[in-house]
Amino acid sequence: MTIRDEREYKKDDVGQLLYLGLRLESILQFYMLIPFLLILFFCPLEKTANAATSVKSTLSSGYYRDIEQKSHIPAYFYWDVQHSTPQGIETQIHIGVNNAIVEDSWKFFLYHATLTIPLKEGFEEAPFRKSQLLLGRQLFFEGFELSLLDGVQSSLYWTPSGGATFSAGALNTVLRRRFNFDSQIYGGTLHQHFWGALWKAGYFYHVKDNIDNGHLTQFSFLKTWDFLPFEPMIFLKGQMDLPKFSLDQRLAELQLVPLEAFILNTGYSQLKPNAFAPEDGNFIYQLLSTTAQKTLRASLTWAPTRLFQAESQYRYLWFNSNGGHEVAHHGEASLSLALERINLKTSAGYLASYGGTVTHGGFGANNPLITNVTFRSDMDIAWIDKINHISGWAYHGRMGLDYRLTKRFLITALAEIERNHLFEIGTRAILYVSHIYF
Repeated sequence: MTIRDEREYKKDDVGQLLYLGLRLESILQFYMLIPFLLILFFCPLEKTANAATSVKSTLSSGYYRDIEQKSHIPAYFYWDVQHSTPQGIETQIHIGVNNAIVEDSWKFFLYHATLTIPLKEGFEEAPFRKSQLLLGRQLFFEGFELSLLDGVQSSLYWTPSGGATFSAGALNTVLRRRFNFDSQIYGGTLHQHFWGALWKAGYFYHVKDNIDNGHLTQFSFLKTWDFLPFEPMIFLKGQMDLPKFSLDQRLAELQLVPLEAFILNTGYSQLKPNAFAPEDGNFIYQLLSTTAQKTLRASLTWAPTRLFQAESQYRYLWFNSNGGHEVAHHGEASLSLALERINLKTSAGYLASYGGTVTHGGFGANNPLITNVTFRSDMDIAWIDKINHISGWAYHGRMGLDYRLTKRFLITALAEIERNHLFEIGTRAILYVSHIYF
């Protein structure tokens, strides 16, 4: 069978998905799911307040035609299951299968698969604070870093406002086809509330390709003065590279309440690419920037009632690139309003940067039609003017119904259409089936 024949064979029938699944390069990811599936299916499913299973699935497909007049029929399936036992053991699995819209090739993605084991019950003052052990693929977010961690994390609490978090394992990205342990981290953070403020500090050791690649320390400080005028709140966070003894990343925020129902938030940040991420995670940033990105930000929120909220924000960014000094401006305003049974939201924004300008606006509404049926719609439109002389309108619209069969069984059916500088036309039908408990 030639390569071309094999492609045609795989496109003949959607039922070939099982065949394709056996051919996936990331078959190792499926092996990783075996212990989680065993726990999920063999743990007792007693109908108690402490035992439940929640399943959420999404299936969508559509038709796209790109600017080269080539047709694409993408299909996406996502499956998310969560199970908890009376003993407090939790299992979470989130996987997806889709054919990339540009490559037209099937791929399997393991987004996360974690096993949570309780180590200690929470406190009466803060019952959500539970010491626990997490095993498997999970999110790693400490300091300024955000990655996927294939390993172990453990949180320990000695008081309702004090504790520690420890992490160890390999860092990866979802797009990687195979697991690898080229990039590893070991370390943890401590936090404690004293002197009326929340203090946090940590250390992480990074190994890449079996080479000592970094020693990073992190710290943060959060303090609120409710008894002072304007009720100021200050948040400071920093990350230092110990060998270089340089404060590579930093952030400072100030929040004020000048008038009742008004909140003013200002901040400054200096951010670099994720220091722990694999090289492919920093690829785009490395093409554009040679220095850390610095940002000044300000936002004003007005929420006189729970049914009305208006917000505006502005950001000014600057950094150096191979082409010189670059700046960007980003402004946005949004409004949400609840009128009896109808929820409305609208937004508008403007972005001007090294790549061109974007002006956009959007509108959305939720309206209950009858008992257990809600109508949903949203629409966005933008004018894009890029420096490579590509310009035009971009549209995106979505409309559908939420149908609640029972209190814990929700089905959402949506139709979507879009157009931009990459796709001449795009349509998609989306079906969500979620919140099934037993």
